[in-house]
Amino acid sequence: MQLIFPGGGVFFWWQAGVVKALQEGYDLHRHDASMSGASAGSISCVLAVCGVDMDHAMEVALLLAEEAGVFGRPLGLMGVWGGLIERWLYTLLPDDCHLTCSGKVHISVTSLTASLVPLHRHVVSTFRSKADLIDACLTSVYIPYFIDGHFSHSYRGEHCVDGSLLFFLHNTAWCASEELGEDPGAYVFNQCNDAELMQHHWGFLQTLGRESFAEMFSLGYEYGAKWAHRQHQQSGRA
Repeated sequence: MQLIFPGGGVFFWWQAGVVKALQEGYDLHRHDASMSGASAGSISCVLAVCGVDMDHAMEVALLLAEEAGVFGRPLGLMGVWGGLIERWLYTLLPDDCHLTCSGKVHISVTSLTASLVPLHRHVVSTFRSKADLIDACLTSVYIPYFIDGHFSHSYRGEHCVDGSLLFFLHNTAWCASEELGEDPGAYVFNQCNDAELMQHHWGFLQTLGRESFAEMFSLGYEYGAKWAHRQHQQSGRA
């Protein structure tokens, strides 16, 4: 079983609700389960596998955002997000998170090269330390200038940008032929498939308030709970 979380921007909080439902209704540590993510989805995978309490994750995130004064601004404060995300992940993740995630979580990053094909997507699935795992997440979410005011992020000796950039340029949530293969158990948790969520017309990088984030989280939880219920039904029929 391969569970995939694509890039989401602000819809990370929908993914967070999905993660909470999966943690409650599905065994994320079963031997045949793995998780792949790009951009915001990489963080969703890491928090899911590490068993982080998603309600607590939201409260800590909102507290940090309020302290930084990002609410009420169209894009929050450009350039401060990297530091906030880093502090947030260091607070939430256990010290052995890199051991828990190695071989279980696959994080997409996009490297930059001076060639005819300047963008190359790589998948990182082994992590040397808690700091290395968090740096992989920061690399995967690295929207140029938006995260810390710079164009790219240095990761393992390469200049990198957001891990979902190539998916975005090809107008797809994930590359099915590359990642899903013939696995009938693979599933992409794409927020665009949640019709109720899409009715809100929230912007991809829009800084919303507590109430909107809470509603997004709730919609994700409902979506994830329904998915987990279907899995249990199919297992019962197998």
